[in-house]
Amino acid sequence: MLQKDILLKHNGKVYKGCNGYQRIELIESVNELCRGIEQPKVLEAGCGSGLNIYLLESLNSQIEIHGFEYTNARIASAIVNLFYSPNLHNLFLADVCNLKIPDNSFDVVYSNHVLEQLGQERAEAALKEMWRVCKKGIVVSEPSIHGANRYEKWRMNTLGYCRDLYSVAKKLPHAKVLVYKEDSYRTYPNTSHHLVVEKTP
Repeated sequence: MLQKDILLKHNGKVYKGCNGYQRIELIESVNELCRGIEQPKVLEAGCGSGLNIYLLESLNSQIEIHGFEYTNARIASAIVNLFYSPNLHNLFLADVCNLKIPDNSFDVVYSNHVLEQLGQERAEAALKEMWRVCKKGIVVSEPSIHGANRYEKWRMNTLGYCRDLYSVAKKLPHAKVLVYKEDSYRTYPNTSHHLVVEKTP
């Protein structure tokens, strides 16, 4: 899961580093939203290889972590990599745009560069589904048109990526945006913004 010599961007400069670096901010934000919750229950939308689950359970073993992917092929690598994890049996198949999960089933829901691939319309639907099934809040790291340079805008348009989830997040019911900024570390040359949204009473 962990790979070295990945190109990363930090403070405008490009470095070689580990592919876990750009996930630290995401994982810490999830852990912070769980603070004060007894035995928090968290869901990762698009768990990929299982690296984010591995990092989160390493940071806080008290969190019950669930994760899903869209196909058997996609979730296979997470099953292999998390074979000895206490959260192995919490992996399942699902469609992030149409979750068959009751409202408020998880304290926190998060994703890392998953929604970008859906395009703007489906990414908005996915964000609303993540919001529906969370109690406390959501954390997402995804591309954003805000602050993107000419190349990044061209790349997002060419690949059909979603461009703006911040405007959608602000309009979610009972939403309070706690954080919206460019990721401290991000995979070069991707544009990536960190968004943390909390539910208010």
